[in-house]
Amino acid sequence: MTQGGDGSLNRSWLLRYATGEIKMSASGKPRRVERQMGLGPYPRVSLKEAREKAQEALRLIAAGQDPIEAKRASRAVASITAAKAMTFKGCAEAYIRSHEKGWRNDKHRAQWGSTLATYAYPVIGPLPVASIDVGLVLKVLEPIWASKPETASRLRGRIEAILDWAKARGFRDGENPARWRGHLDKEFAILTASRTGEVIGATWGEINLEEKVWTVPASRMKGGREHRVPLSDAAAAILKAQAERREGEFVFAGGNGRALSNMAFLMLLRRMGLHVTAHGFRSSFRDWAGDCTHFPREVIEAALAHVVESKVEAAYRRSDALEKRRELMEAWARFCASAIATPPTLQVVAP
Repeated sequence: MTQGGDGSLNRSWLLRYATGEIKMSASGKPRRVERQMGLGPYPRVSLKEAREKAQEALRLIAAGQDPIEAKRASRAVASITAAKAMTFKGCAEAYIRSHEKGWRNDKHRAQWGSTLATYAYPVIGPLPVASIDVGLVLKVLEPIWASKPETASRLRGRIEAILDWAKARGFRDGENPARWRGHLDKEFAILTASRTGEVIGATWGEINLEEKVWTVPASRMKGGREHRVPLSDAAAAILKAQAERREGEFVFAGGNGRALSNMAFLMLLRRMGLHVTAHGFRSSFRDWAGDCTHFPREVIEAALAHVVESKVEAAYRRSDALEKRRELMEAWARFCASAIATPPTLQVVAP
């Protein structure tokens, strides 16, 4: 019997048994370790039920098992099984139920459900929440980054919140693949056709969101010359979303606000299971621009910040063709969005 907080006696059925573990007593003699196992409260559990539970425990003891440890193991297996069976949609619906009372209005509540139902559930809804990785999150977001950047940004935040909720309840573990860090920078590198070092070293002082221009100083350029990058609407949307989570001078900050490692892109691509390189994005841009558009060669080369080897050509090229390149980068953003949504086809884009 045990005493409750109100002074009353709490009575329960107990089974005392000796385990196979041997310990030395205070007198120096070996003895088996004794344990006691609860069989349920009295009188809610009857004598007959308590005896049945005791017999089951004794059978485990006779087979060399500790019934308390066996019970814990059974609970652990049940917990793992439940976690594997919990889908992303199930977690999302549970998250909404537990948070919707604190949301501002009905419109906000409706937007949560509608964006998930429209964009996330068709892709990851029936999947175990424990299996959601970077590749699957990007599969949800990439089709709408260029056409609906604001919706994509909000959707990403909602997926992140749901996955954090799932981790706190034991349905998944590891890092949250919907967080911006290490993911947005790759999207931005693709849309700007920039080099890895230029992107991970980008600072907010180089960004002019009002004019949608990113100016990379000569000290950070391979060719040693300042380079202005026109930002497409999709690229600008990424920066606006990132600005809301600013963590220091670097646009894509790593730990403690420092610049990301040069290995950040490579490791991300490996986690996604892609056998590609960051430089391959620039090569793809060059092939697309040269084969599928009518933009002049010098405009394409300027977009890639390639150094002009011909002194004659360099002498005549006195402008960096910023506005022409802006048209080119908008066309590239549209192509990236369409390439995800539909099978690849030959496109001819006029300047």
